[in-house]
Amino acid sequence: SILGLPQARDIQVRTSDVKTENSKLVKVVADKLSVAARRADSDGEKCLQDTLALEGVMDNVTLASFKERFLQPKIEKHRRLLTKKHLESTGEDWDALISMPATHRVGF
Repeated sequence: SILGLPQARDIQVRTSDVKTENSKLVKVVADKLSVAARRADSDGEKCLQDTLALEGVMDNVTLASFKERFLQPKIEKHRRLLTKKHLESTGEDWDALISMPATHRVGF
């Protein structure tokens, strides 16, 4: 059998090594994405708390500014979590995830 040849065994070993290294790299990147997502969420929450501490009624300009400063970090959080999920998912898992309604997803 061709799989019994030394070259085939070498390819299998190298393939296994590459998969192991890839898994390690995915974990490192996934961890960094989680940290960045938490930081973005914290930035959004700080913006909200700072705005709640203001006295008086917000005018349209202030409200628009708050909306942008609050939503941008929240969008970034979810973008990073989605990227993390994509990295960690197999092709079939990813296809199932993106075809599922957002209200049924866990971990976001």
